[in-house]
Amino acid sequence: MSFSHETALYLVQKARAHQLLFVNVSPLHDPPALLSALTQLLENERTRPLIVDIREAVAQLKELPFGDEAGRTTVITGLESMAGMDDKEVHRLLAPLRPVANELVQADGRVIVFSRVPRVRVSSALGSMLLLDCFECVLPPLSHEAAYNECVALGVEEHADDIIAHSGGFAAILQVSVEETLGSKSNNARRAAARDGFLRIMAEALECLGPELCGWLERFVFDLATVNLDPAEAMDVTGDLISSSLAMETAGRVLLLPQPLTSLWRQALRSYVDTSTDHGSEWIRTGSALYEMERHLRNAVRTKLQQDHGENWPTSGLGDLALSSVGLATSEVGREVEVDEIDPLAWITFDKLLDLANATYAGPGWARVIDDLRRDVLPIRNRFAHMRIVRLGDARTVLRVKRQLDQQISSEWRRQA
Repeated sequence: MSFSHETALYLVQKARAHQLLFVNVSPLHDPPALLSALTQLLENERTRPLIVDIREAVAQLKELPFGDEAGRTTVITGLESMAGMDDKEVHRLLAPLRPVANELVQADGRVIVFSRVPRVRVSSALGSMLLLDCFECVLPPLSHEAAYNECVALGVEEHADDIIAHSGGFAAILQVSVEETLGSKSNNARRAAARDGFLRIMAEALECLGPELCGWLERFVFDLATVNLDPAEAMDVTGDLISSSLAMETAGRVLLLPQPLTSLWRQALRSYVDTSTDHGSEWIRTGSALYEMERHLRNAVRTKLQQDHGENWPTSGLGDLALSSVGLATSEVGREVEVDEIDPLAWITFDKLLDLANATYAGPGWARVIDDLRRDVLPIRNRFAHMRIVRLGDARTVLRVKRQLDQQISSEWRRQA
């Protein structure tokens, strides 16, 4: 028995009901202990569990003797290794796995994808349909009864209620509390050591959650100073946070960050957001969309200025902006440059570019697009330019406004034709 036994039993029950099962096992649930408990339960049920790493799964499963897959439970681990991979590499590994998994299911087998990261961190990649085929299992907190019984078995019955009250029902938090309670340190030293242990587990959980979802949390927890949301505010992120055990839905609200150690979670989130060097796949998509969008806008402004001012558009159309661009270019290249040697628009800030576009193009269509660029895209571009964490949905927002801009530019060219 262990703090993971009840959760492992829950997973086995879910696997009986769903032959393809995805479970996001956050470090809060002590993945090694849970995998060990799950394997033991499956062996006891004589379902011949096979634990395979996702990078080797296709080769190993194809080597099974004919008929050996019948009734077998295959637990696929290691999905977290793909979280930072290029989409093409993810496709190479995942695409061949789907038909193999379907063969297991057709042979009355079970497949459990046992992942430390949420599905969203790889499901945008080509070939991830296997993950979307799976029923997503959300791990519940450990019951008070199960936690109490294990505390008694470990010899900390006297402190069990206090340990459980601070744990949030998470096996890893419970384990740290028990270990420190059984230690020989003073009370203050034990509390400090437990706190450090909690922060370590929280840091691991946030690292698995990833920069995009942590950036999304940053907006609400710090920018808007709230952890209590209407489900409509959480949009499609709710499921990923709940499956990762970083949020829960109760009484028609979504509570961000696990209770009752919310203040420590804030500290851990602040540390992750400030220090993480994991850019995530959203950063690449957002950067690509920003690059194309901004260059399309600069090209459109340049074309209009050339139409209105001819060859002297940099000086007559830009005025002081041209002089400041020359100054910046001179500083970068290390010699005096002339305005006709550079593209002055490439040296002005994005907000100045928006002001210029607003002054260059008239009409309600342009006004709406520029308002959207200023309201929705400018904050994202600023975060990106200052190497802050990009948030889940940022790429989608930039692409939406980019489409509006491209439509407006096309409309402008058609009007002039």
